[in-house]
Amino acid sequence: YTDPSFGGFHTFENTFKDRIGTFLQQITDQVAPSAIDGHAADALVVLLDRDANVLLANTARRGLMGTSDDDYQPGTNLADAIRSRYRLGIYGHDLDEETTVRSRVANAFSGGVRRYERLMPSGTWVESVWIPISDGRLLGFQRDITRLKVSELAALAARDAAEARAAGAIRLFFADADVRARIEDA
Repeated sequence: YTDPSFGGFHTFENTFKDRIGTFLQQITDQVAPSAIDGHAADALVVLLDRDANVLLANTARRGLMGTSDDDYQPGTNLADAIRSRYRLGIYGHDLDEETTVRSRVANAFSGGVRRYERLMPSGTWVESVWIPISDGRLLGFQRDITRLKVSELAALAARDAAEARAAGAIRLFFADADVRARIEDA
């Protein structure tokens, strides 16, 4: 989209990265959690210690993951937020609650950047990204990607329809060629 205040074209992704960068700079500058610009990122951004305890979280988009603000208060644990989402049915119930909680916390801390997409019961598509940072801490952010996902799904459907039309045309061409060959052989 065009951002008139900067006079140029910016993709959604670059703008989002800029907002996350602002939030991270505030953390680096050791801005007090109460003074952090909660809208520096149009996403829920959470900083966890090595034990999965919330060190700080911005105020933007906390409801995005289907849990209450209480799940992202400093001192709470990622396991508590996962447990709340499990009880709401967000993860399904294929596994028992504690197995789900343990596996999701372990996966977030398994090293390397982890990225997931999930369709929430509300119909919102959410992207979750977990990034390990210094001292065993973990930075997580979740954002609404519904518009992007709807566009992606529409493009895939259009591609599939075009491929089906092309396959049908090829079948007709060869069927027609087969008919012509039989007429010529007769």
